[in-house]
Formats: sequence, C-alpha cells, structure tokens
Amino acid sequence: MKTRNTISIAIIALLVTTTGFISNADTVRLPLSGKSLTVYPIVLARPDKPIDAKTQHFGERIAEVVGLQLEQHGMLPGVSAEYPETITPDDTLVEVEQKFQTFVEGEAIESDYALFAFFGVKPGERGPAVARICVALTDASGRVAWSKDITDIPGGEGGSPMGALMKLIGEIRSVSDLKVPTPDDVLYGPMARLMDQRNGLPPKPERDAMNERFEAARDSFSEAPLAVYPFRIWETENGSGEGAEALAGKLTQAGLFRASAVGTDTHLVATRDPEQPSQMKIMWDTARDFRSYLREHPADTDYALLVDVTIPTHHVHLVLCEGSGAWVAVSLMNRSILKRSKIASSSPFDDYARRFKSRRCVRN
Repeated sequence: MKTRNTISIAIIALLVTTTGFISNADTVRLPLSGKSLTVYPIVLARPDKPIDAKTQHFGERIAEVVGLQLEQHGMLPGVSAEYPETITPDDTLVEVEQKFQTFVEGEAIESDYALFAFFGVKPGERGPAVARICVALTDASGRVAWSKDITDIPGGEGGSPMGALMKLIGEIRSVSDLKVPTPDDVLYGPMARLMDQRNGLPPKPERDAMNERFEAARDSFSEAPLAVYPFRIWETENGSGEGAEALAGKLTQAGLFRASAVGTDTHLVATRDPEQPSQMKIMWDTARDFRSYLREHPADTDYALLVDVTIPTHHVHLVLCEGSGAWVAVSLMNRSILKRSKIASSSPFDDYARRFKSRRCVRN
C-alpha cells in the first residue's frame, strides 16, 4: 500500500509539474524587443509563375515595410536582398522551415533573428489577393523559433498585400514581447529614415516644422483667405476649375477659410515613379512641385491649396501651403480609406471640408 501511495504521489507530482509547463508555455513570449533582425525579401508568390528577379526586387520593398513596422514595435531590423532560392510557393510549412534553416546556416548572419515569409496570391478584382501567408522566424544559427502557415485571411481590403502585411505583424506581436507603440513612443530609426527616402518624404525635422506651422495657424484659418487652384486630375494636363470652385464654396460655407477659386492653372501633372510607385511618393512629389510653383508664382492670399484626384475617386492628395510656398499640411486618402468612409460613391467635396474641420489633414 505504501508503495502504491508513493507511486500515486509521484504520478500526481509529475502531472502537476507537466501542467505547470503547459501553462507556462501558453504565457511564454519570444524575446524580440531590442533584438536585431534580418528580414529577407517577402514575395507575392503565384503558384503558376516563377519567383523571378523582378518579384524578388519587389519583395525587398515589402520586407522594408515589415522592417519598419517591427522597428516601431521595438526591434532593430535590417533588410537583405538575398532570397532563399530553393523555397517555392507550393512548399509546405515544414519544407519552408527546413529550407530556410539551411539557407540561414549558410548565410552566417550577425543579427539575433532572421525572418522570411511569402504571400501566396491569386488574381483579385483590384489586384492580387492574398490567400496564404507562410512565415518562418529563426535565430542566428537557423534554429526555427516560430513559424506559421496562415490561411484564415479575410477577403476585401484585409486580403490585400498591405492587409496581409499587417496581419503578419499582428501574428508576430501575438507570440512575442513586442508592444504596439504609442504615437509619442514611435522610434524614428534607420528603417524609418530609409522608408522616408523611398517614399520621397522630406526629413522628419522638415515635417515637424510643417506641423508646427499648422498648429500655430489653425485657429486663424476661418479668417484667412485661401486660394484653391484648379484640381489636378490624375495624369492629365489641364486642371478642373469647376472642382476648385466647388471646394472653395464648401470651405467658405463651412467657415473653415475665406476661400476662392483661382483661374490660373498650375499645369502640374502627378506622375508615378516605376522604381517606387507608392502613393506617398506621388503625393510628396506633387507637394514639392506645388511648393516650387508658389515660390515662383506666390499667391495673393495667406494660403494656397492644391488637390490631386482620380476620376472616379480612388485617391485624394491634398497640399496646403502658405501663399509663398511653405508647407502647412500634406495629406492623402487612398481607396481603402475612401471605401470605409463611403466617399468613393459620393461627391468628394464634402469630405475635403470635413478633413479640414476635423484637422485630420495635419497627419502625413
């Protein structure tokens, strides 16, 4: 009996100990905060197409956005242009783990961790739709620290490459000690500076000065004269004077400015850089063009406004300057924001007025 009791106690103790391990495992988080990371190209992988050099190059851009997000969450990332060539879109998660482990072993990386993922995509109504995210995170030796094959991806905007990217970041955060930064705690590190350069943004001190001008002047906007220049219609030479008149009326009616339309067309044409076709780059290039225009042709008013739109409305770029050209606010609304705000199917003019009234145009 004593022996039986002893065995029973031992079994119970073992179960309690095992249960403790299981419980602790549920709360363990990967120690990623403050750790260095190498992010490899994250490609949009199509089962029917090879992952060629062009796809890999675009994968570097996606990897940079992932690196930026993880930097803001507390990691120290860098991006490598090397792609693990043996990995294919048809690989299982186990195969991806094994191939990436072998790849990292051969790379002899100096960072604490290495990250690889591909987005399995299929044709969608408005571009590629992501149906699968396959991701592997290893330590410097190649040992897999975490991996996942994600297929429960929502449709619509959530299934876009950007939606998939944000889901990937959320998955990494959920298994690690990384935390969502507050607006005051967002790190402006090397990845942020690189992305600013890629997207054509001016240096952060210049953007901060713009925001300071906005904050200093916004209480006096309602009494300030504003010149609204003919709307720039995407990739067309001539602007829309009717659009300028409609917006000037809305802004004046709302009591936000004493706005009036300008008959002189700037003839500024927004263009897309094939090497960096992001909306942010297009918007800031437009902002630079408008600033240069006003420096050569100063407005007779305190402020000047240029709006660049597509017809039908898929994006809105807004540039507010002092009459002499100094930026006061630069802002964009893309298709997903327009869709959520139900602006794409209605007149955009009311929304421009709302953006000034709510002061959301200060965010860039």
